[in-house]
Amino acid sequence: MDLRLRAWACRLLLLALVAGGRPAAAHDETTMSREEGQRLSTRLLDALAAGDRMRQVAAGAASPGELRRRIARLPEVRELAHLRHLSAVVVTRRLADLVGKPGPQDETLACSLAYVLEMSDFRGALPVLLPLVERGEGGCLPGFATQAVKALTRQADQSFDLVFTQSVRQQTVASGQAYLEARARELIRLLSHPGSTAYGADASGVGTLREILDRHAEAQELSFYCAVAGDEIAARFALPADPRRDLELAAFSYVLETGQCRQAVPALVRFLAGLDTQELAFAPQFATRALLALTDQRDPSPEHHTYTPLQRKAVLARARAALARPSSAARPGRPSVPSGEEER
Repeated sequence: MDLRLRAWACRLLLLALVAGGRPAAAHDETTMSREEGQRLSTRLLDALAAGDRMRQVAAGAASPGELRRRIARLPEVRELAHLRHLSAVVVTRRLADLVGKPGPQDETLACSLAYVLEMSDFRGALPVLLPLVERGEGGCLPGFATQAVKALTRQADQSFDLVFTQSVRQQTVASGQAYLEARARELIRLLSHPGSTAYGADASGVGTLREILDRHAEAQELSFYCAVAGDEIAARFALPADPRRDLELAAFSYVLETGQCRQAVPALVRFLAGLDTQELAFAPQFATRALLALTDQRDPSPEHHTYTPLQRKAVLARARAALARPSSAARPGRPSVPSGEEER
């Protein structure tokens, strides 16, 4: 029996080596924190971009479809895709930074990231991918972006050869934009529903609730949609601040903060100014943190994100002053690419 077990172990080891070394499942959302996942994702991205790695991958690829197959075999790409939401913010931000860079190596890296986002099934990347579909110049990136958008929005006419006509790309953009707007409304309704705040039952304080939201798939996805849904999210703060809405308003404050939704500053100011903080436990703290981030104020509680009434009053006064300056009124920021935890 021992010999047979050893023989099977050897076969499994050989299969792992043929598949590209360490299996992608070595890390996932159940074994790593958000910060650990983002650090690992950054290292994997740096490894992909190092030296002439991408040039070697693209060399001799006779078609976009062949390039896709080569990219799919890269161990870093497989692991980034497996990390899913842990890598999504880092991958999407890196893809946005690559847009407009002329080098072929940068384009191959951008194609790799579009493929990662497709395999991760991360619809939050749609605001970054949709403009890439419309790019008129040559190269492989429009094809990779078109296939990613079609997969993420569940469109039927997908092509793994990545060859799409201009009319198909235009239809993909129209369908993708409609899907994005509908999905944003769906997520807002979901987070507004009383039953959706069950996750808060395990929150013993502001810190634990932030950790829960860091892993909450719907809140993470919605933070990428602030460009199309920011005003609708901000409108939720004009409704009566019933104590039963405490977790909902905390979650929306978190979304506005991480989505860099600066146009929501007036709504947050009015919300905090008219709020009886005795009735709510989480929303005032999260709204204060959002105002700090969106008006570029120094956080007096960077470790815990909890603020005294005097601190909240000072934050509110500085936010009002920022709104009064014409040069800083409701700047849109980069709502489609939320900031990472390390930037807070």
